[in-house]
Amino acid sequence: MTFSSDVNTNLEFDKIKPNETVKKFLDMTNNQNGDGAYLLRFERENGKTEQTVGGYYTNGMSLDRKVWCEIKNDTVIMKFSGF
Repeated sequence: MTFSSDVNTNLEFDKIKPNETVKKFLDMTNNQNGDGAYLLRFERENGKTEQTVGGYYTNGMSLDRKVWCEIKNDTVIMKFSGF
């Protein structure tokens, strides 16, 4: 599983179990200057790769402090918070 803001800025996760919570910090100091969105890419148990785009950053910097990604059977929920 990968969570990224651009090609220079990625978080890699090993397999995450159901109901497991993982916390990591996305260091955006090497982010390209400009505006963009976050990308969550993962592989489901059936081998299908999915990706979801959400959120927004500007001038290479995040507007939010926390991102929650919840993967459901039929959708992915991404929530962003300044706190």
